[in-house]
Amino acid sequence: MKNSEQGVQPPATPVITGGLDLDRIDWDDLRLFLDVATHASLRAAADARRLSVNTVRARIERLEAACGARLLDRTREGSSVTAQGARLLEVARGMRQAARGAAARPAGDPRQLRLAVSEGLGLLWLTPRVAALADAVDGTSIHLAFSYDFRTAATEVADVAIAFQKPEQPGREAVRLATLHYMMFASPAYVARNGAPEGLHAAARHRLVEQAAPGLNTHVLQFILGGETPETLAPIRTNSSASQLAAVEAGAGIAAMPTYVAALAPHLVVIDPPLNVRFDVYATFEPEARTRPTVAALLDWLDRCFDGGDNPWFRNEFVHPRDFSARGAAQASSSMSQ
Repeated sequence: MKNSEQGVQPPATPVITGGLDLDRIDWDDLRLFLDVATHASLRAAADARRLSVNTVRARIERLEAACGARLLDRTREGSSVTAQGARLLEVARGMRQAARGAAARPAGDPRQLRLAVSEGLGLLWLTPRVAALADAVDGTSIHLAFSYDFRTAATEVADVAIAFQKPEQPGREAVRLATLHYMMFASPAYVARNGAPEGLHAAARHRLVEQAAPGLNTHVLQFILGGETPETLAPIRTNSSASQLAAVEAGAGIAAMPTYVAALAPHLVVIDPPLNVRFDVYATFEPEARTRPTVAALLDWLDRCFDGGDNPWFRNEFVHPRDFSARGAAQASSSMSQ
């Protein structure tokens, strides 16, 4: 007799339904499951992700435990998706499509204009000038997304991103806007109390106000200054350019900052010689973005904001702050106070 005829039912197989508890699932594991299903192989997915096969296997098993169902049948030929796995695959593909759509919509929305930029340039230089952009794209909302990471730009959610290196994505365009040059700065009050460093080696014996952010190597500054900072003069660190500038203006210490700071805060004391540190600044965007009037207006506005004729601190060649024109520095300083 069959078990069913004896009134004993076989154990039910867990079923993945639309009520799947996504809070129990790791999205990275789900994406890895998508890779395995696409390649029909644990090893191929592992190679594509540069992971070990054991790591892939362990994460798939973790996903199966979270779902309470077997997702893959493993054979010598590879891996095939089970009926339960096929249901999860539909959910995973829907989530990935929704995520891609959410990232793509803002950049293509004609009613929104999104600019991703580092916090320093975005807050200190571009925000005081944003009124001119708003006038040029009247009726379009402007979104400024600030980043504290010097390594990347949020290209997925921006029409235009300001970056410090050319994009690695194939086909993405990049236009060089400016070059940032660095020098040491201190406030008159700090110099009155502690004296002005005579050269970079002397600067190492002063309290430093450092910007510590991903992609910004503060060890380079220590190498340039030479020597070791006394323990009694422990540095002040912040991830914010605006915070660094405010601390220097308040007399907390000296800092390496872009030379455009001399135009924004001409009362600060510039410490010679210049540092051998520079960053090129790029505007990056998808090629088709140029065809949208609002993006074209944004690129024109950025070109004016970083024009080296009016703003010598952004030129490719180094211009010492003492050679900044009084007119240009006054304009930059007044834009900060408005």
